[in-house]
Amino acid sequence: MNTIIIEDCMKLKELIKMDGSPVGITYYDVLPNDKYNVDEQVVCQSIQDARYGKEMAVCAENSKCRGGSYFLGLIDKPPYAHKFWTEIEMAYANRCISMSISRHNPEPPTSLSKYVSMCPIEKCERVPDLVSFVCQAEQAARLLGLNAFQNGHPPKIYSYAAACAAAIAIPMTTGELHVSFIDNSARTIADFKSGELIVTIPAHQISGIANSITECIWGTADAPYLKEEAMLKGVWKLKKQD
Repeated sequence: MNTIIIEDCMKLKELIKMDGSPVGITYYDVLPNDKYNVDEQVVCQSIQDARYGKEMAVCAENSKCRGGSYFLGLIDKPPYAHKFWTEIEMAYANRCISMSISRHNPEPPTSLSKYVSMCPIEKCERVPDLVSFVCQAEQAARLLGLNAFQNGHPPKIYSYAAACAAAIAIPMTTGELHVSFIDNSARTIADFKSGELIVTIPAHQISGIANSITECIWGTADAPYLKEEAMLKGVWKLKKQD
């Protein structure tokens, strides 16, 4: 494992005061050791388990959520997917809209591996494919600001997608930072807090973003604008309406 990636992830964790650890996500053909939990699991719960110290590995055989299996590329799209999304989950008004959403979002990263592992970044056996930060909106804004400072363009955000798709599948397919707003079902199933988001960054971009911390206003830079910011703020306070 590249210790620089771990150190840089910890710099970002410390900067945003993240609750829990950044989660390393790695596609594996063969798991590197027997420490991974391969019991039945749900992807959104596995992200939470990994955030708080566990080493999880999901595959087609142990995934309890067929949607999660599909979005991670572990299985083909189930033939009843559009029926499920419209008539059971009731996420879309009809199958025309369901098809439109499916065409709009990037396709899942199919046939990459047997397993998708999720573990605290400090426990990763090798440099992961992705690193996920579960955080509040203000914390997420700092990560996006550092990314813009370093990479020069904002990511395209696919605002409606299942948590596992937005947090893993889309950044895996696009190779770009992505934000999951965490769908209502995942919040319920995996106990995400109401204000939490998941910001996922391809691992090869982590060091550049972390190196920007001291240079960027979204990090710790002593930017000249901070004086103007203080002047603009003044003594103003929000007055709540009765």
